[in-house]
Amino acid sequence: MLLPPRGPLAGASFPHTPLLPWLFPMNTRLTVLRLAALLPAFALSVPLALAAGGNAAPNNTQGFGARGGAAAALPDIATLKATLTLTDAQATAIAPLLDAVAKAQQDFAPLQTAATQARDAAQAKISAILTETQRPLLAQVFAPAGGGRGAGAGGGGGGNPGPQAGTVRPLPDAVEVEFAPPLDKEQGNFKHKPKTTWADVPAIEVKEGIPRGKLIAFSAPPTLAAAAAPAAAPAAAPAAAPGDAAAGGRGGRGGRGGGGGGRACWVYIPAGYKEGDVLPFMVDHDGSATAVVQTQLIAAMDILIAEKKIPMMAGVFIAPVSRSQEYDTVSGVYADYLEKIVLPLAEKTGNVKLSQNPDARGSIGQSSGAPAALGMAWFHEPAFTRLVIYSPSVVPIQRSAAYPTGAQAYPDTLIPNSPKKPLRIWMQVGSEDLNNQYGSWPQHNNDMANALKAKGYEYQFIWSEGAGHVERGVERQTMLEAVEWVWKTYKAK
Repeated sequence: MLLPPRGPLAGASFPHTPLLPWLFPMNTRLTVLRLAALLPAFALSVPLALAAGGNAAPNNTQGFGARGGAAAALPDIATLKATLTLTDAQATAIAPLLDAVAKAQQDFAPLQTAATQARDAAQAKISAILTETQRPLLAQVFAPAGGGRGAGAGGGGGGNPGPQAGTVRPLPDAVEVEFAPPLDKEQGNFKHKPKTTWADVPAIEVKEGIPRGKLIAFSAPPTLAAAAAPAAAPAAAPAAAPGDAAAGGRGGRGGRGGGGGGRACWVYIPAGYKEGDVLPFMVDHDGSATAVVQTQLIAAMDILIAEKKIPMMAGVFIAPVSRSQEYDTVSGVYADYLEKIVLPLAEKTGNVKLSQNPDARGSIGQSSGAPAALGMAWFHEPAFTRLVIYSPSVVPIQRSAAYPTGAQAYPDTLIPNSPKKPLRIWMQVGSEDLNNQYGSWPQHNNDMANALKAKGYEYQFIWSEGAGHVERGVERQTMLEAVEWVWKTYKAK
């Protein structure tokens, strides 16, 4: 139904008689004139109709027609709730926004510009509802129309959506385990499920008496270019935040950089570290003092170091700035930034020395943080050779002339067609992981495991039944074994 005309047509009189007789009277010239007057009012009414909302099925996952005719997927509320860990209040506030966009798609799909504007406006409103920790993950499931978030040179539309989430099955040779893959298997595919629900899995408990490492916050220039500019110098100065790792790092929360235009970072110093010793270390992407992956990695390191199951090691946690561009791009550019800017500041802040030995360097990432970790292993020297990756986004998000399928190149071409690298990889995907215009995460991760197996890599791949994208319960259940397994072959030199 048309809304009353606005703007120049506000004073125009439109009959309230049935539309068909009015549009098609006997006088053809009058028909043409009336159509010409009606169409601008129709176009102007669309954004207002979108703002008014509507009653559409919330599970409609087809996106608006984008500029140029490409389609962009619209996430449903269940996907957003699982990916962003929404509260009930947030989900209640966001659901009508998705409904309005879905209804507009159904009713006004031909008006692509208005539809795209409404979709962008809805995403901005959803972003305002989220917390600082949740906000960087929004683009993962709510990609802009016309090629996805930040399609690079040679980009364009998204990849083949592939099978729907839930229809892809675990690999035929996946062995069922109760909690996590066994530590004595150097290669293999596995599957597991929660005892009740993934939400019920408790956090890793660091028992009383286990020495705790300390976590210190600091700020880094957000880019190499910013570091080179004289004005960037104040942002590089570390800002210590006392408190142990178990407290979640009192240095503040992660997100899009830190205070003063810098990037929020943290360095974990293990208990008992002696000044001057060179430490192995792990880099964690999507750093945030409240993130499950960060708090659970710190707890796992506290426990495993005390039990001498992993070497005494440091941790460096880094918040994103331009998340997709940094993480999803297939190159060594982001790793170079870490090497030249973040790691020296971590050493200075923590008064610690980080190893240059590739065998003593690890990385952990979730979702788009996994391509970031893979890029550090594949394109950077010294390489990061020990990887833990949850719900890896090995899909065509950031395309380039060199890698037109983005991070999908890892399972499709880079692993199969390159000499085997000295990598040890632990990876996980959920049976209900993402499926959108970039493809099916379960299917692409099955492909990744097959590529690693065929090439003879040391890897473990676990399929989590009933788990969504970056399922926090899976992280809580598997982090201890994942970290221990990935470091099991390390020998100090």
